[in-house]
Amino acid sequence: MIIEFFRKLDRMLMHLAGWVIILASIILIILVAFLVLDRLAIGTSWMGIHELALMAAMWLYMIGAIVALRNREHITVDYLASKIANPRWASVLALVNSLIVLFITIFFARLALDLLNWATTRPQRTPALGLSQLWAQSAIIVAAGFAVIYAVRDLFVAAISFRSKQP
Repeated sequence: MIIEFFRKLDRMLMHLAGWVIILASIILIILVAFLVLDRLAIGTSWMGIHELALMAAMWLYMIGAIVALRNREHITVDYLASKIANPRWASVLALVNSLIVLFITIFFARLALDLLNWATTRPQRTPALGLSQLWAQSAIIVAAGFAVIYAVRDLFVAAISFRSKQP
């Protein structure tokens, strides 16, 4: 029952992530195209367009990273894993890899929390539009949280696989 709840929650979050990716992509394409055409046609640059494009890019990149982590499609080195024929040793390697990824994501989350603390105690605004930098920085914080969640999930899956491969 609880597994089904998490599956539904995952589907809902990935549906939302898909819409954020689409929206951020459209905004980014429109803003960058406008900047390029404006510079070519008129030779000027509108104040604030770079700031909005940066914020859209941050959300696009971070949500894309979340989707890659969720699907286990992030950058991996699988040379060693492809050479191991013994299922027990392959499960040991998967467990070690999961522990390393969890350690790295916890470090990333700690840095994100430091960023949040710094951003709330010393709030900064963009120069042209005066928008809070938290609009862009919150993408990093959200990505860090999801990275830890998916790293814990992968650790549990690897631990279950390791346990089932024991003699």
